[in-house]
Amino acid sequence: MSMRTFTPVLLALLPLLACSKEDPRATVSGDAAEQEWPAPTDPRRLALGEGEGEDDDADREARAEWVEQMHRAAPGVDWRAIEERNRRATRLSRNALARDPDGAFQGRRAAGGAAPWFWEEVGSRNQAGHTRCAAVGAARGGERSLYVGSALGGLWRGTTDGEDWTPLSDGAFGGFDDVVVLEPTDLADPDLLVVRRGATVLRSEDGGATWLDPTFVGGTLVSGRRMVRAGGPRGSILLFGAADVPGVGRRSALFGSDDEGRSFWLRHWFGVQWNGDVWTPRTASATGDDVWVLQAGRLHRSSDGGWSFGTPLVVDTGATAGDLAGSEAGGPVLYMALRQSSGDWNLHRSDDAGASSGFVRTLDAFWGATTSMVAFAYDANRLIYGGVEAYVSTDRGATATRINTWGSYYGDPANRLHADIRGISGLVVESSGFEMDAVYFNTDGGTYVSYNGGATVQNLSLEGLGVGQFYSTHTSSLDPRRISGGTQDQGYQLGTRAISTGEGPSTAFEQVISGDYGHLTSGDGTHEYVYSTYPGFILVQRGETSPTLRFVDFPAGSTQLWLPPVVADPTDRQRFFFLGRRLHRYEPAGGGNWAPTQWSSVDFAAGGSLYLTAMGFAPSDPNRAYALTTQGVLHVSNDGGVTWSSSANGGPGSHYFYGSAVLVDPQDPDHAYFAGAGYSTAAVRETTDGGATWQARSSGLPSTLIHDIAFSPDGSGDLFAAGESGAYHYDAGTRTWSDALGADAPVTTYWSVETVEASNRVRFGTYGRGIWDLALVSDGGMVGDRYCGPAVVNASIQSAEIRGAGSPFLVDDDLTLTASQMPPNTFGFFIVSPNPGEFPTPGSSVGTLCLNAPFGRYFTHILNSGTSGSFSMAVDTSAIPQPSQVVAAEVGQTWYFQAWFRDVYTNLSSSNFTDGLAVRFR
Repeated sequence: MSMRTFTPVLLALLPLLACSKEDPRATVSGDAAEQEWPAPTDPRRLALGEGEGEDDDADREARAEWVEQMHRAAPGVDWRAIEERNRRATRLSRNALARDPDGAFQGRRAAGGAAPWFWEEVGSRNQAGHTRCAAVGAARGGERSLYVGSALGGLWRGTTDGEDWTPLSDGAFGGFDDVVVLEPTDLADPDLLVVRRGATVLRSEDGGATWLDPTFVGGTLVSGRRMVRAGGPRGSILLFGAADVPGVGRRSALFGSDDEGRSFWLRHWFGVQWNGDVWTPRTASATGDDVWVLQAGRLHRSSDGGWSFGTPLVVDTGATAGDLAGSEAGGPVLYMALRQSSGDWNLHRSDDAGASSGFVRTLDAFWGATTSMVAFAYDANRLIYGGVEAYVSTDRGATATRINTWGSYYGDPANRLHADIRGISGLVVESSGFEMDAVYFNTDGGTYVSYNGGATVQNLSLEGLGVGQFYSTHTSSLDPRRISGGTQDQGYQLGTRAISTGEGPSTAFEQVISGDYGHLTSGDGTHEYVYSTYPGFILVQRGETSPTLRFVDFPAGSTQLWLPPVVADPTDRQRFFFLGRRLHRYEPAGGGNWAPTQWSSVDFAAGGSLYLTAMGFAPSDPNRAYALTTQGVLHVSNDGGVTWSSSANGGPGSHYFYGSAVLVDPQDPDHAYFAGAGYSTAAVRETTDGGATWQARSSGLPSTLIHDIAFSPDGSGDLFAAGESGAYHYDAGTRTWSDALGADAPVTTYWSVETVEASNRVRFGTYGRGIWDLALVSDGGMVGDRYCGPAVVNASIQSAEIRGAGSPFLVDDDLTLTASQMPPNTFGFFIVSPNPGEFPTPGSSVGTLCLNAPFGRYFTHILNSGTSGSFSMAVDTSAIPQPSQVVAAEVGQTWYFQAWFRDVYTNLSSSNFTDGLAVRFR
């Protein structure tokens, strides 16, 4: 995680700042610990560069330690292997649903729950996150598709101009480090896709609908370094990494596939396991015979596709890792970056295809991933490499210039690289019958392309690439459309939920400050005071509609998690608690600042724990509080958190439990749930006696980490959980968990979940696929999204409203419209259109028409508002009126409804409208 922040005035002074550029408070004048940030609408406010921090080893190690703490398990239990099994089982289930549309529909309607639900992707629509690799598809009609792999958001397909982004692997967990695209035999068929994430390799023949495992022959792949398309026979692929070789042990190994990724055969293994690299020519004339491998500081060359290698060139046997790039133009020229024990990366170059080499220089600002460096097929002198920023050399690596500073992105995001270059894909593409170099930069802010060697870049991810990594969300109780979100690398974001009219993210968000933010919390549920943490300070959002930001230091001398939790005080929205080894309470200190006091004398590190990890108050009795620690100790307080007692019975294996979340029954302070690491014990526990005893509640739940839990908004007592490899539903009646993803929601890490009662939704923050809503459907429940409001006030001195009730599932044919808050005893009717609009005072009306042509009118249903000022109508979804015809609604369509009615305005007879209602049929 790196943090780069600036204002226009201070941009030129960055090298002189006393504070590190990693701290977002560095550019705030005065006391950097507690200052107000300009409002999001202020043009001076510029969100700044982010990153996980390959340039900051200490921070990277601290975050890695935090991740390990969360995944607490008994000695010898490999939580990563458990999650891989969970993910594979889910992928196979999703493959089956993709092959069975009827089963998929049932999965959408009721993924294990009593009430049906559906999923909607919220966003962010415009804040792309961490991408890792890119490739282009086969030519069809002069056009090619662009494929982009992300960190934990899967594989996406779009145009080469960065439009029409579509996720292709929502049924297969996570992201991908490499993607190889192969041309199908029949161009009417989808491109053949082969992807790699670590040691997991998958292939798809149906455009990503299903993902299959290839077979490995001669060895078992245990880690991957690079997978590339090879020349020669159609469908050839090379894969370099580490493998367990029978009778030999673990070694660096080269696998190859000649059958479009169906099987990978061990072609060669090397003497030791070492983080090396592979390169093979990319031009159309390449035969696939020439392969170079950088291994243990030596450069190996094969002339038979990697089956055998000659005597290697010794470059630097003291190196600990290496990256390799080549230029076909030089016969080839080969570039080798070799990591030293000091952490530096030394660049070596061979100008004679690996016969000899020489040291060039030590690279500056180089991260050293296997895709951090590319050379050009048609320019042997040009080399690009990256870290926080990207650099281009035109003299074979001897010198290099920065393509752009990280800060310049925020003034021109369409043409300046975002900070943190995660992978550089150097491709050879065809244009007008000729081959040319294309470089794709994959960053923490999406993917860019350059067709002129890095002289200029074009952002391809300004719209629709939904790969945000959210730690936490908070939805305002005053307006459930308003969402605050804390992310990894994409900062603190604010958005207003837009109507979902189709597949893809619906809502644009604004990044108001960069960095990594989590644990969003509010004492009264509004956005007047929202607290969250960054690794180093507390961020306070103040204001519901025109928010400002303030920064507050951690308590002096405190120790805590890398991203420590904060919990709002339920008795005073201006106060909050900080969870570390000790419990602190912050309160206003004047001047818009906050000051901490140690709230409890309890040392939560006693008994082998390190820190508090979660805390929750009983809504019905704020004196009752429950808390968890890193080592699974359960605490209960009856005086608002001042004194605590440890629960004597946490259940079997509770010492292998890391607590992530506390959820207390809104009506019963003695009833609560805990959630956390479930690899060696139950991931969820329940108490009904105020914490005296706890019962495991993990039936039906895989062994996994539950990051967060929330009650269902329907009052059933059911739960929803955000987990390491998915989302889950708990039926309180049967005390059984089931998968909540169905066939629609992406298989990724779900980090947060909150209940949005006003819209009968459960909102999830995912770590890789942005924010997703699970919308419940119940008998007579709400249907559709209101928009274009409030309506113009009518003679009843109110704004008329339209609402939908029933079911959004078209097969149910159950939609009733109700218009209310109209004048009594007036007549009117409903109107409908496939298009929204906003036209004030159409004709002689005083209201606003919220539809656009073509219009349909329910003239056969003239209604009267009666004494209640309201009327209703059941919609026949098979006969929606349109000009000169009636049409049937179709699955996936969005229809827009509104009511027109007679009104009296300034003693003159006129007409008016309700607001609008958008209904997407499913």
